[in-house]
Amino acid sequence: MSDKPLAPAPTAPNGFSAVVLSNSYEKVHYALLLASAAAAIGKPSVLFFSMGACRTLAAQRNEAQAAGNNLDAPGWHDLAAEPRFLDALDQDTQYKARGIADMETLLSACAALGTRFIVCETGLRSIDLAEDALRADLPIEVAGAVTWLTESPVGATTLLA
Repeated sequence: MSDKPLAPAPTAPNGFSAVVLSNSYEKVHYALLLASAAAAIGKPSVLFFSMGACRTLAAQRNEAQAAGNNLDAPGWHDLAAEPRFLDALDQDTQYKARGIADMETLLSACAALGTRFIVCETGLRSIDLAEDALRADLPIEVAGAVTWLTESPVGATTLLA
């Protein structure tokens, strides 16, 4: 027998927290996927949206970006798609056809599973998006970085997307 003490058993993280600031559909999508997975296994999850990622939670597309095309679509349609796709809707549609959860499914799953959606006040200002332009069907809080820093789950896995 060895005199070395046994290493402690690995522990699962105490939750999931992400700062989502990219306007990339792919990065936002994956942050939502991870948050919903954490919430599904009973781990608290927090998403802190800032800068270009705030468009994800807008109720409608940006008029300038929509250029009259489907203005009533949710704001995530304005996210930047990967080069092999025409736009965010095309990427979403092709993901769904491959059996990958689409953006609306992930957003509603996160909400239903208790994921906390925080939108950064600075991020909203950076893209000139008013608080009243956010989606009413999601439990969105408008707060600042201090809120995210002080209220993220202790010991959470943290992602910057």
